[in-house]
Parts: sequence; C-alpha cells; structure tokens
Amino acid sequence: MNRHKHVRLGLGTIATLLIILVVVAILGTYTVTFYKSNFRFFKEDVATSYANIVNSRKESLNIENFVYHNSTQSFNLTLTNTGNIGITIKNVTLQDPTGNTIKSKVTAISNTIAIDNTGASKTFNGATSATISNFAIGSGDNRLLVVIAGYDTDSDAPGAPTCYYGAQLMTPKSNSTSPGISQLYFFTLINPTTSTTTSITGNWTTGSDGSIGAYSLTGVAQSGTFGTPVTASGTASPASLTVTTTTANSWIIEGVSVANISSAPIITAAGTQQPRFNAVNSAVPFATTGGSTRATTSTGSYLMSWTLISPTNWNEIGIEVKPAGTAWTRSQSDTVGITDTVTKRQSKSLSETVGITATLTKDSFKSLSDTVGITAQVTDT
Repeated sequence: MNRHKHVRLGLGTIATLLIILVVVAILGTYTVTFYKSNFRFFKEDVATSYANIVNSRKESLNIENFVYHNSTQSFNLTLTNTGNIGITIKNVTLQDPTGNTIKSKVTAISNTIAIDNTGASKTFNGATSATISNFAIGSGDNRLLVVIAGYDTDSDAPGAPTCYYGAQLMTPKSNSTSPGISQLYFFTLINPTTSTTTSITGNWTTGSDGSIGAYSLTGVAQSGTFGTPVTASGTASPASLTVTTTTANSWIIEGVSVANISSAPIITAAGTQQPRFNAVNSAVPFATTGGSTRATTSTGSYLMSWTLISPTNWNEIGIEVKPAGTAWTRSQSDTVGITDTVTKRQSKSLSETVGITATLTKDSFKSLSDTVGITAQVTDT
C-alpha cells in the first residue's frame, strides 16, 4: 500500500548582519541595489560547472528585515535562506541607483569640546560700535562663537547692543545690568562660517565706553546647546559665581565686566579656568572686560571667579555649553570583507510530495490509525 503525504519544513536559518557596506557572493556574486530603502539582488559571474549550476538552482535568499541607522550610515540586513544548500555571504558593498559602488567607511567624530580661536578683544570710548577685525574661525565640526561686551555706564549706558559676525546676526544669550556703573552682555552664534577675514561688530545706540572680546569653540552641541545662564554682581573682590552643569564633558563659558571711577581695574582669572581675553580700557571712565572658559569631565558645580584690583562695580555671567553627541563622517575606503554563513536548511512546499512506502506482512491488516514504517526520500530539483 502506497500513500503520499505532503510535507512542509520551516524557513531556513536567519542570519542577521551589521552591514556598513553592501555585494553578496553566493557561488558567484549577488549585487544588492539600494534605492529608497528597496533592495534587489542580481546574480553575476556564476560558475558554469555542472555542480554549481545544479546548486544555484537550489539557492533561495530572501531579505526579511531592513533597518537603516542614519547616525552611523549603516544598516542591519536580515537574510533568510529558504533554499536547500548552504549560502556563504563573503563580500558586501553598497551601490547607488546608477550601479556605482560606494566604498565608504564611517568614523566617529570625537564629542570633546575644544578651543578654536583662543580670543581677541577691542576697547572703545564714546563710541556706538566696536569691531574686532579678521576674527578667524576654523573648519572644525560643531562650532560656537562667543562674544562678550562690557560697559562702564558712568557716563552713558549703551542701550540695547546687537552683534554681528560678518552678515550673521548673533543671538543675545544673557546680560547682567544690575544697578551701578557696570553692564555685561553675552552673544553667541551656532555654527559660524569658517573664515580668516570676517569681522565681529557690536552696535548700540548711545556713545559708550568699555571693551568687547570674543573666542570660539568646536565640538559643541548644535541644538540644546546651553544650560541656564547664571549671573552675579557686586562691588568687592573677587567677582565670582557658581555654574552647575547637567551634562558630562561640558564647558563653561564665562565673562566679567568691571568698572571703576578712578583707575583702570586689574583683573586676574582663577587658576581653575582659562582666560581667553582680558581687555583693559585705561581711558576715563575706566573699564575692563574679561572672558574665560572651563572644561569639565563630570556633572557638578563649578566656581568661576576673578580677583579684582580697584573695582567699583562688576557683573559676571557663566553658562554651561554642552558637547555634541557622537557624530559620524564617511570617507572613501576599500570594500570591507564580511564572511558569514546561512546554514543549510531544506524547505518543501505543500505542492511537493515525499514518497512513503509501507510494507505489510502476509495476512496483516493496517488501519490509518496504525503506525507503519516510513522511508522518505527528498529529491532536490
């Protein structure tokens, strides 16, 4: 008695690969074409030997899942082998829609904040503007420009200052204008244009006295850049405030404006912070503006202070600047070799049959509920 039983085996083993670059060699070469998240496989250079021709008919490589990681310019590709021979993935490259191979690699860019332009300054008297000429900003990633303007208002207050880097309007980030003869203004510009010839210009409405300074950084977060500004003011030395950071590896940007009636104030930054400029205006009415930075490695509270000689009034501002998250850049490189194996696994559809032979002894009787010996043969086509 012969019966036929339809058999279906499960899907083949799934291999998930982290692929930065994509061509799949499977007894020849499969090229993965990537365009708008669609993948297609094209077989090339298949061997012409009989054995490989037979084997190639048994290959079945399907794309199950695709996840693209924009931050790393890479993707996870899940391949399922529903054929009945082993498939080895060897060399993988990514191609653009025109068939050109994109040989690239991704490299992490450090998220460490660093100084770019170490600082420059300019003093002014009875003026409605001040210019720092040819302020150089480099081509480092994630740039930030900081401008700090201090005024002695014993004669005239400046009004509402504005500041430009070339044609780029800077953002008024904070100010401290407590009662007294000192005023301080902070301006920032995210991602300023790289240049060696662009000038910084501060403008205000009333002729005033003071000084203005600037410095620039790289490695700064381009969004969610700043913590909450901290301001302080006083009449005695030292000028000081405490900034509490919320992000590891932040920097603190800080500035102070000191005014005096009788002589030019002399200011000295604390040893825990790095002075970036110290602009002393020795003309009457006397004023000095200082700017500094402090690098941190962990969250916490950090004191920023200046020792003062001959102060009358001072104002100080400190702001946390957060580091950029890990960024990635692509550069040309050789194709990365990747080797992995999708394990051999047989798969039969319901339309395929397996021959079953049941052997009955003389005078024996078997019903469908009885157990019979079965010999199965699977023939690959």
